[in-house]
Amino acid sequence: MCSPVIASTYYVNATGSDNNSGLSAKDAWKSIERVNLETYKPGDRILFAGGEIFKGSIWLRGNSQGTDHKPIIISSYGRGTATVESGNSYGFYGYNMAGIELRRLNFVGAGRLINKDSGVIFYLDSTNTKLNHIRIDSLDVSGYQSTGISIGSWNGGSGYKNVRITNSKAHANGSAGISSYAEDLAAHADWYIANCKAYDNSGRQDITSHHTGNGIVLGGIDGALIEHCEAYNNGWLNSYANGGQWVSGVGAVTT
Repeated sequence: MCSPVIASTYYVNATGSDNNSGLSAKDAWKSIERVNLETYKPGDRILFAGGEIFKGSIWLRGNSQGTDHKPIIISSYGRGTATVESGNSYGFYGYNMAGIELRRLNFVGAGRLINKDSGVIFYLDSTNTKLNHIRIDSLDVSGYQSTGISIGSWNGGSGYKNVRITNSKAHANGSAGISSYAEDLAAHADWYIANCKAYDNSGRQDITSHHTGNGIVLGGIDGALIEHCEAYNNGWLNSYANGGQWVSGVGAVTT
């Protein structure tokens, strides 16, 4: 006989304590460091207090996996939107995992001239793997030297399918606002990007081997749709001589 796995909701509040259970708003955890210690099950939720600032980087381990029917959700609760201030590091890193939803959060790096990373990262390098279900909705990602929202894989045909990025802003970053990449041209499948804004992503003068300062660039996907998005004021510091000229209002590309 087997019993169903019961999902849990974990709360994080600046007035909480990492010695708490985290299982109610009154018994909330305090820090991102405590969040990163836990292994999460399908259907679990991690909720940060709206309007508060949390310093650090969220890193879910590969053994925390959701599903398309029971995703792991990271979001805000109460009034306002919680902010993750990650300084010189990434804001969120999901390694070899899917069944994840990020909703109603701000991710803020130390600035594109100081931070050395991307804001929200999903990266897959497992062999012969297709990971299903990523949802990114109502995020604001800024202040990262590389990319605001980056989803990529690098192991042949391994990739992500059923990805949705909606109602989000990626701005004041260096290399790009929203981007994807893969080793194979059709490693990813079934992506939808809608009602997003990518702006004021400067480009990088220190990179001359490829174009930088992109708004929205999707690569390595079999079946992608971008609609009702805006990309503007990107790429004025692009230093790649063979492409990527700065044109206001242009910046959504699929490859």
